[in-house]
Amino acid sequence: MILLKSRQRVFIACLVFGVVCLLCRLTIWDDASGSIPGRWTPIFRSLTFRERVASIRAADRYKHSKSLGVFSRIYVVSLPSRIDRRERMQELAEALGIDVEYWNATDKNSPLVADLMERRRQRIQLDTSTLQDLDKARNSTRKSNAIWPSDVLANQDNPLASPLGLKFADLWELSPSAPHSSALIEPLPLSLAPDNRPAIPCAGPDDGLYAPQTPQEVQDLPPWRILSPGMLACWHSHVGLLRRFTESHDDAILILEDDVDVEFDIETRLHRVWTFLPKDWDAVYLGHCWSAEQTHPSFPEAPAIRPSYTPKCTHAYAVSRRGAYRLIRHLRAPAFAYSRALDQAYVYLIQRKRIKAFSFYPSIAIQTKDLSSDIFPGNGSSWRDLLADSTMERIQLVQEHGSA
Repeated sequence: MILLKSRQRVFIACLVFGVVCLLCRLTIWDDASGSIPGRWTPIFRSLTFRERVASIRAADRYKHSKSLGVFSRIYVVSLPSRIDRRERMQELAEALGIDVEYWNATDKNSPLVADLMERRRQRIQLDTSTLQDLDKARNSTRKSNAIWPSDVLANQDNPLASPLGLKFADLWELSPSAPHSSALIEPLPLSLAPDNRPAIPCAGPDDGLYAPQTPQEVQDLPPWRILSPGMLACWHSHVGLLRRFTESHDDAILILEDDVDVEFDIETRLHRVWTFLPKDWDAVYLGHCWSAEQTHPSFPEAPAIRPSYTPKCTHAYAVSRRGAYRLIRHLRAPAFAYSRALDQAYVYLIQRKRIKAFSFYPSIAIQTKDLSSDIFPGNGSSWRDLLADSTMERIQLVQEHGSA
């Protein structure tokens, strides 16, 4: 009996010693496993610890939304004929788990665009006369304000106070056969065939009204400074979408063009900064090109975003309701309407504090530049940008693995 009890004590002692040795071994640095001294190895760590770390910030705890959580609706501006681009955007939407609505873009070869070009040519003649009169009077204040009608100036501080109505360049779309069109807008001259008139230059980056240029000066301008049907079609497409937005009950929309790629965690990135935007924001650029968006300091609480500087390109930007009202009023001002590329018009308004805009830096949405452009020759401009975690690259990897 005594011998049996002795053996039991020895067995229990050995068992306890073995457990202690095992626990000590698990706390020792192991080069093979990469464990940290003094920490339990993953086999003993709670499986929910990573989940707790991954959800520690408020932005991590938002439920996924098919409109990315901060927008009422997501639109894609796209020509109905560009099936290749729409298929690509549908893949992107499915990968992100979002809903998008397609806004039919204006075709640059449409008769409407030709009429808008003619309206712009008419306006240049009026602007030239106005500038000459103001130069004679040497009135620089009136010269700088001559571009904006009272509709813009009276509603700048509270853009939602008055309905937009149809005014100014809105009426340029009226058909000659429309009722009362002759009383609302000047008739267009008969079209010329062939039309040998000189090209129409874009207004300069610092010009509100058109600054007269000689034929030689116009001829020496680079192609991007010549007003093209593609530029007018782009302008008309976006203004039409902004108008649609103002007629809805939506609070904010995201406008994408049909050649974009975005960060795969774009929803989280948006949530991290959105609460730090001022309540009176007008536009937020998720992407930009040919810009210097690092110029202004970022928000201390949200270093990914900062006040906009010169955010060119319109492939990915958000607009608030008040921002849409402000933009429409400025973009339809007769002296300003269709005077340059749309992104240059936005930059003009931003730099003169006519709208309050903010930019992500670096961009979280970029142009893919791998399909033919509807505005510029080839695949568009030479600007290229990169993403940290491209959604389109992830899609390509899934497709490659699926076909392997």
